[in-house]
Formats: sequence, structure tokens, C-alpha cells
Amino acid sequence: MGLRGVLAENGANVTVIGNVTSDGYGVYADGYGTRIAVIGDVESKGQMIDTDAFSAIKSENGADVAVKGNIKAMEFGGFGVYAEYDSKVTVTGNIEASGDGILSWGSAVTVTGDVSTEDWQAIESYSSSNVIVHGNITATGGDAFGVVSFNGSNITVVGDVATQDVGVLAGGDGTSITITGDVVVKNIFNPNFKSGVYADYNSNIKINGNVTAISGNTNFYGVRALGGSAITVTGGVNAASFTVACADGKTETLVGDVVMKNTLIEVDGTISGNKKNIAIAANGGEIKLDSVPSGALATIDGKNNILLDPSNTVQIKPSHLKGYITYTDSTAKPSGFVSVKMANVLDTRAPNPVTPTPSPAVMPDNTPLPGGSVDTGDNSRRWMWAVGAALLVDGAFVTMQIRKKYLVKK
Repeated sequence: MGLRGVLAENGANVTVIGNVTSDGYGVYADGYGTRIAVIGDVESKGQMIDTDAFSAIKSENGADVAVKGNIKAMEFGGFGVYAEYDSKVTVTGNIEASGDGILSWGSAVTVTGDVSTEDWQAIESYSSSNVIVHGNITATGGDAFGVVSFNGSNITVVGDVATQDVGVLAGGDGTSITITGDVVVKNIFNPNFKSGVYADYNSNIKINGNVTAISGNTNFYGVRALGGSAITVTGGVNAASFTVACADGKTETLVGDVVMKNTLIEVDGTISGNKKNIAIAANGGEIKLDSVPSGALATIDGKNNILLDPSNTVQIKPSHLKGYITYTDSTAKPSGFVSVKMANVLDTRAPNPVTPTPSPAVMPDNTPLPGGSVDTGDNSRRWMWAVGAALLVDGAFVTMQIRKKYLVKK
């Protein structure tokens, strides 16, 4: 489709010393054994036609592309890097795109610089891809996402993520995302994910820095995990005036299936948010917090106003988690848990957290936790995500790519 600045296929090898500019694809490589090397910048000036987008780099069917320079695709819907079907792309430089900065299907992409998008996803990865970016991620458009990974793909960002809408999003068995820096989301309004950091269906997200998530909707969340997923934030979470964390064992985004699994959110740093509902846990979901603000309340399986304070002995679950005081909706039949690190709740305490032993010299720290209410988003947005899932069905590997047409913005 369209023009190609540099084309190589069927095992051909091409080296370009200089810049490449095209009204279609900048560089196009196809087939195992095929390799294109460019020592210079690559730019595509092609615009999206219907649902087909040009890209500065396109590599498919096992081809290999290496660029020592910057990548640019700033016309409407243009992709920076598009890699699919076991191909490989290496960029020693930055990527700027109107559409996806990086789109990978079952391929490997490495970038040494920054990746930015105007309106789409800075990184979008499927089908056991492996993407590594040694730089910062920026998504400037009003509904642009930062880092998105599905179907067993792995993404590592050695830098910060700054977006307008959802910052980090993962779904599917074996899917993982690691961000070594901070995540800043300026205006969450996506009704399907409703959070700055979102994980579903057995995926895993780790943020080594802080998470800041801002939204005008008080029913949204700073971080949200569902369906057996895990989110770990080694820094703090600032959720402005809404719920800091929501952990729900129910899978929402997998079409035609309902899965109830252990779901975990862990925040090691300072949190701030709506103290009246600073954390939500349901259907076996668990939230672990290093500390909570004084007077904070949680919601566990729909039961509101659970005080996250050692004085609330009625709703403390003894010996649930070593080193933590755990609060639940019912000690006899718990449906979810919110645990606060013991040292940050009570300095002197007996081994059994049900019976605190304050002394005149060391009194309880009266620190609490976050909460909110789990609700189902609507599909009113101009486009929506429906997560692709990788399943084992009767031994056959089935890929459900629910990357619907609404993902391609018109």
C-alpha cells in the first residue's frame, strides 16, 4: 500500500547513510533475513486512509530494521514504528507520531530515546511482544493513552510517563509493564478504565516512581486492578479528590467470561485522595498500603465507611498479613481486604493485631486508607477499548484481538 522510501524484502539487505523522507512508508522491510539499516533520520508524511495508517518504519514477517536517528510521522494517524509477525526494530533516537508511537504485534522493539504521540497510544503492544524504551513517554492528545500492553506482551519504560488520559494499561495472562519513573495523568475521563493505572485479567504492572492521577470525576481511581491482576507502586499515589486504589477480583473487560481471582494493589509510598472513600476492595481483592491519612475510610465489597484505624477492632482480620493491620467487611466471611503497614499505624502493638497494646509513651498513629465504589463504565466515548485476551482453549492458542474499529480514530 502506498509509497515506500526504502523497500527490502525476501532476504534483501539495504544500508542507507543519510535521511529518508516519504509520502508513504519511510522504511518497509518484509521477510525473514531481510534487513534495512539507516544512519540518519526517517520521516513519513503519509496520512491515514480509512483505517490504514502509514508509518515511518514498517517491519513484518521476521524482518529487521535498525535506525540511528530520529523517527517522525506527524501527519494525521501516522505511526512511528509498526512491527508485526516476529520482526525486530531498533531505534537509536526519538520517536514522534500523530498516531501510535510504537505498535507491535508479536515483535521486538527497542528505542534509546523518548516516544511521543499526539492522539493515540505512545506504545501499544500485543501477542507476546517485547518493547523496551530507554526514555520518557508523552501522550499529549485529549484522549491519548501512554503505555498499553495485551496478550502476554511485555513493556519496559526506563523513564517517566506523562499523558492526558490513562497512563498505563495492561490486560491478559502473562502481560507485564514496568515503569522505572513517575506516571502523571492530567485528565482521566475514559469511562471504561476510569483510572490512571489499570490492570485486568492476570496482568502485572510495576511503577517504581510516583503516580499522580487527576480527574473531574470523583468515581474514578488512581490505580485500579481487576481479575487476578497485580499493581505495585514503590512510590506514592496522589489521586486528588477521588479514590486512590480499587482492587476487584472480578474480570470486567473480557467478553463473554467472568473470572474471580485474587487481585492485589500495593503502594509503598505516601497516598492522598478522598479520605471518605480512599480504597475499594471487592470479590477477593486486596490492597496493601504503607500508610493512610488520619480518619480515612474504605469500602469493602459494598460495605462503606470502614475506618482504617486500630481502634476499629471489630473489622480487623487477625494475622491475615504479617506486618500489616488488615481491615475487612466481615471477619467471619471476608470479601476483600485493606491492609496498612503496622509500623505506620501503631508503633507498639502485640503480635496479634486484634488486640492493640498502646502505652503512654507510644500511642496509635491514627492513620487510615482510601475507598470508592465499583461501577461499570459506559461505552459513550468516541472510541473504546475491548481488551484482547490470550487463552488456552482445548490446547489451542487462541488470540482474541478485540482491538475494535473504534480504536482507530477518524
